[in-house]
Amino acid sequence: MTIPNKRRLLLVGDTGMLGSAIVEAVLGRSELSLRALMRPGEPDAAAALRARGVEIAEGDVMTPSSLPAAVEGVDVVVSALGNDPHIFVPGHQNLIDAAERAGVSRFVPSDFSFDFFKLEARENFNYAMRKQVAPLFDGRRVRPVHILIGVFMDTMLDPRGSSIDWNNKVLPYFGDGASPATLPASRTRPATSPPRAPIPAPPRCFALPGRC
Repeated sequence: MTIPNKRRLLLVGDTGMLGSAIVEAVLGRSELSLRALMRPGEPDAAAALRARGVEIAEGDVMTPSSLPAAVEGVDVVVSALGNDPHIFVPGHQNLIDAAERAGVSRFVPSDFSFDFFKLEARENFNYAMRKQVAPLFDGRRVRPVHILIGVFMDTMLDPRGSSIDWNNKVLPYFGDGASPATLPASRTRPATSPPRAPIPAPPRCFALPGRC
């Protein structure tokens, strides 16, 4: 159902840590309506979102035929896909293709990271995947907005993760090790809220702080 006077945003990856935070941020924005792409077989999660006014589109980024209906009538696609190496790049490719055919004006890929444009791909596989996605927008009408906000502090400091070698008290780094690090919390509003729409000429990179 089309909601008058609202811009429609399609969110992909809405049930993960980042996706859930984006849901909260978008639902707090009166000028946006939210549609969520959800795989079939998640009735409880879909029902919970519907109860909050979220429109549900059934589909899967790895099933291209399911995506045209999901992107129809959408102004902005926001991806919060996780770092599955089997899905991240081809899933974005399928989403970008569908968004381009549907005339979507803006696409926020699942970056939400350090400025990977300044790194060698071999330094980190998560950043390498993002560098593979970025050129997929070249020559297209749909415009990307790469949100570069550093590394989430709460996930980096999680002892269950691999960001820090707690046993040996080692903090790995990327690049030359001399650049200041940006460590936002995953629930920080600038890290989870898409840039306001509409913007006549949206920036290609939305960096906090800095430029790219």
